[in-house]
Amino acid sequence: MKITANPSRHASQAIMATCPACGLLCDDIAVSAELQVSTKNGCAKSIAFFEQPLITTTPSLAGKPTDLKSAIKAAAGILRLLYSSAACHR
Repeated sequence: MKITANPSRHASQAIMATCPACGLLCDDIAVSAELQVSTKNGCAKSIAFFEQPLITTTPSLAGKPTDLKSAIKAAAGILRLLYSSAACHR
């Protein structure tokens, strides 16, 4: 995946990230972007996640494009359900 360097950040500087590729949420992943995105300390799932090309940046619901406000509202609803479900099991 080719990306344009951000002028406010040195191109070889790694950014620490939490990996959302699986349920472990590893928080020691170093992501850097020079000519291509690369990861350090990542497993196979992490590498596949961070190095995949960005196909679209348009929000979607059920695979169909939508506006950002609707996508945020749907995400908040999902999180609310998850939180209330988790609170019931304490």
